Formats: sequence, C-alpha cells, structure tokens
Amino acid sequence: MGKPDKAMKKLGEAIQGLTMSLGEPKDKIKAVFVNKTKRLVVVRWIDNTTTKVYCQPNDDFSVDIGVALAYCYKFFGSKTKFRKVIAEHTKEVE
Repeated sequence: MGKPDKAMKKLGEAIQGLTMSLGEPKDKIKAVFVNKTKRLVVVRWIDNTTTKVYCQPNDDFSVDIGVALAYCYKFFGSKTKFRKVIAEHTKEVE
C-alpha cells in the first residue's frame, strides 16, 4: 500500500469516527451551494451557520472534498483548529 493509499485510509477512519461521534452528516447539513467559477463550496448547517471551502489553484475542483473539509472545519470549530490538530498528529514516514 502506497503513501496516498494510507492517507486515504486514515481520512476514511477519521470520517467514520466523526460520524460515530456527531451522528450522520446528512442530519447536520441544511444545504450545499456550489460555485464552479469561483471553485467554492458553501455548506449551510442546520444551526444556520455556513462554512466556505475554496479549492486551491493547483487542485482539481471536487464538491465531495469541499463538503468533507467543511464538515471537518465545523467539527473542529475552525479551519485553523483543524489544521493545528492535523499538524500535531502528523508524522513523516519513509
């Protein structure tokens, strides 16, 4: 199994853990708005807050990834907190 496969497996495990602790994501989302021109996904949550996720210039635009990241940002409280947790738990392997 290559490094990208391991990363995807870890991401899948993380999402499964989020679902177990928060319930089904579909029960938390009120609406998803997509602007392909701006490479933007906006998730409106049932508490009427929104989370915006922009695709990076060098990445392929994906609504799925945008919603997944929005869910992570919401769970951790912000993009900054999410990135901090990821940085704290990331280990380089060869």
